[in-house]
Amino acid sequence: PMLANALKRLSRLTALHLAIDGPYLPALSGCQFPYLTTFSTTADLSPTPAPLMDFLVRHGSISSLCLGGDTTFPNVSNDSSSRRTFDFSLPPTALPRLESYMGSRRLAPAIVPRRPVRKVTLAWHSPNVETEVPFVIPPLGSTSTPLESFSAATPGWSASLIRALARFLPFLISLRLFNTSGDYHNEVVSLEQDHHYSERELMNT
Repeated sequence: PMLANALKRLSRLTALHLAIDGPYLPALSGCQFPYLTTFSTTADLSPTPAPLMDFLVRHGSISSLCLGGDTTFPNVSNDSSSRRTFDFSLPPTALPRLESYMGSRRLAPAIVPRRPVRKVTLAWHSPNVETEVPFVIPPLGSTSTPLESFSAATPGWSASLIRALARFLPFLISLRLFNTSGDYHNEVVSLEQDHHYSERELMNT
């Protein structure tokens, strides 16, 4: 209640970053930030992502969105080849100004398509990148404006990922791939670009 009451008083926020422990997403219910353009959270979306979905629907002014790292939901298979999107969905009219998405690759197919997203940065913490590529990358090619920048942190190299990027994201002008296996950070392709949040922060969520 304290967080919810505090947030409701901050109606002039243009940026909101919530990285605190606990199931605090219900605190977003009833909050309205007419000027909000940047929103990020590392919240666990279980047992239901409904409070977050409702929040995003109410804030069409958001242009930059960061949804933490990978998220698991109860009663949903953790099989990396699962085609389910974890019951996370937004109406087509939501987030009409979204230009940048950073976060879980599992949520990207539900957020990026049909929106004017130009930049995508994914946390791909999965040992089976090859089997997930067909369910993650093709939807990213359905943005309402050409996707120009793509970054991903994965535990290993994937030939399937490179082929899919070439096929479904032909307008890319910036590509950054990071190998997170072991204790090193190996960048294979690096073109300088600005991020609202650092890739290092994303990989540690």
